[in-house]
Amino acid sequence: MESKQFMVTFSFETALSHKFITLVPKHREKVNELMMDGKILTYSLCIESGLLWAVFEVKNEFELKKIIKTLPLSSFMEFEINQLTFHNSGANFSMSYSLN
Repeated sequence: MESKQFMVTFSFETALSHKFITLVPKHREKVNELMMDGKILTYSLCIESGLLWAVFEVKNEFELKKIIKTLPLSSFMEFEINQLTFHNSGANFSMSYSLN
């Protein structure tokens, strides 16, 4: 089955609770794991406005929602999902060097 890309915009309260802050390391660990697995392609945060953006590559929206529920901070955030027509990233154009 072909994978699809989704942009997820997460929003959260800018007045961070102690519980939220204590879960940040576990959340980052899970995000890094999902990036290594190729499920999260990009991940960006603007703490001042309480917004976080992530591009996911998954089979379908059902799988995406399942993954979102595994994020330690998911219960503190609302999210909006948009399927992308395409997603370009500078990382796709990185140069490779030959040692010859």
